[in-house]
Amino acid sequence: MTASEHPLAYFETTAGKATLWLGVLLPPLAWFTQLQVNYALARWLCNVPWLAVFYHLTGALMLGVALFGGFLAWRDWSVLHSHAPPDREAGVFGRSHFLALLGLAITPLFVLLILGQWSARFFIDPCIY
Repeated sequence: MTASEHPLAYFETTAGKATLWLGVLLPPLAWFTQLQVNYALARWLCNVPWLAVFYHLTGALMLGVALFGGFLAWRDWSVLHSHAPPDREAGVFGRSHFLALLGLAITPLFVLLILGQWSARFFIDPCIY
């Protein structure tokens, strides 16, 4: 977003809409990806112990992706919050503000889910049965 254009005009562009949607979609997609990779690796962790490296890399990478989605939502929300028009619920501002707040609300949930699933590897041995 350039300094010369109005901040709300940015959210009418494709790039502005993309950052709003990425702020909402990246955290759950990161959690889902981590869940699927962990399930795929769990079967092989007993016979091929070096695969645990990929388990931990996936956890760290997906945590970063979820936090990046939260950062995008926070950045969009802060721009919108500082340039709020008098009619706050209509048009581009209302849609953009809702998506930014939604991204801010769901990011901690999915970050905790990723951390919880990742931390299970430290406490539960996958080779018990």
